[in-house]
Amino acid sequence: MKFTKGGFLGVIAVSDDINFNLGTTSGIIISKLNKKWDDSFVLIFPLKNIPSELKRGDIECGIGNYLVAKGVPILDYYSHKF
Repeated sequence: MKFTKGGFLGVIAVSDDINFNLGTTSGIIISKLNKKWDDSFVLIFPLKNIPSELKRGDIECGIGNYLVAKGVPILDYYSHKF
């Protein structure tokens, strides 16, 4: 998970998809909102025993939907929707 300097959750990503590029969809959204990535950290957590039938998008979607259901806003809301 990547956050803005103001503490907003910007995007959820799975795997080694860690960059602060402003040319990505989430980077464009962050720029249009006059925000900047907080490149001092990313929140990474391991996921163990993931069923083999689940793909990257399934995991991003599940985590994103869980956070949204808990009231956590995601600036690039559709990044986890496939």
